[in-house]
Amino acid sequence: MKNLFVLFEISFLLLFASCTMNRLNKDLGVERIEVDLSKVNEKTPLFSSFDFIKLETKDECLLEKVVKVVFSDDYIYLLSSYGGNIYKYSNNGKYISKLRQGNGPGELTFATDFYVDEPHNKLYVLDVYRVIKEYDLSGTFLNEHKLDSPCFLFTRVNDSFLLFDSNLSKKNNFHLRLFNNNSKDKSFCKKNEYLKQIAFMPSNVFSMCGDSKYLFSHMLSDTIYHFEIDEEKLYPAYFIDFGKRSINSIDKPISDAREYDMICKTGNYISGIYSVAYINDKLFFSFMYEMNNLYAFYSSKEKEVFLYNKLCKGLPNTANCVGRNENSVIYSYTVSELKDFFDLNPPIDQEMIKLRKTCENPDENPILVRFSL
Repeated sequence: MKNLFVLFEISFLLLFASCTMNRLNKDLGVERIEVDLSKVNEKTPLFSSFDFIKLETKDECLLEKVVKVVFSDDYIYLLSSYGGNIYKYSNNGKYISKLRQGNGPGELTFATDFYVDEPHNKLYVLDVYRVIKEYDLSGTFLNEHKLDSPCFLFTRVNDSFLLFDSNLSKKNNFHLRLFNNNSKDKSFCKKNEYLKQIAFMPSNVFSMCGDSKYLFSHMLSDTIYHFEIDEEKLYPAYFIDFGKRSINSIDKPISDAREYDMICKTGNYISGIYSVAYINDKLFFSFMYEMNNLYAFYSSKEKEVFLYNKLCKGLPNTANCVGRNENSVIYSYTVSELKDFFDLNPPIDQEMIKLRKTCENPDENPILVRFSL
């Protein structure tokens, strides 16, 4: 009788917890996106058209891998490799300037992120994980903001900085921190205890969603969040449900990034979502499964997710999403990878033939390709 009572009590608690979670999801507006890996569209690509910008190659702007791009009305700002420099180009790809690197005042040592505040003529750069350096848009150094703990990425929120810790700090229990020299910090997004030892190098974990909120996501979580700018609060917005195929569902500690990668490969697990963007009322994201890039978009109106194993007709697949704006996502291709692809897959329309003609010298700077949803 006692065992029966205990079983009833446990069942009741589980039911109560389930109802509470369902109600919480409803109250917070969390959308569960169920991903059926058997329904990948293998016939047609996600995008059917594109436009591209060839970045000028000069001795003073020999770019490595492009990791972030921001388009303004007249210019392109980009970060060339983590630890690299910030470059400024015209919107048609002509080189204009770059920031100074070195150990002197206002010079960059190891940049990992930047933020362009065009209305206020400001450029902010995260340097050596612990300093945000402030410039005007012509590159003149203005000020710096020292941080008391390391972070890898950041964005600007009102008069504060929203900092992202990709497990650089073992003492920090949260991934996000709102930092302002004149007020007390706020922390958000508690770290997964099983994954705290995995230091990683993500790109673009923040993406604008309308005028009043950011989308925030990272590979160690299958939840995509809204950060409300006016409220300065973080809310779960979407949960990407891969069933048991996500490595983030494993309930055991993982010692480091090498073990994380090995488990993904040997167990055919999905290693988290990336390249998240909200474009034309649709959520776009990517993930890797069975060593292949898969691309998805989700319509909140139709409550349906569409999966593709090809990014664009006539172009190679890539995971190097470097930016997004109101109606497009931006990828970076090296000249050599496009040249190798076109050698095996001759261009099929005028835009691709035009792109192929820019891919003669593999030592030239990367090419930015924009896809619109």
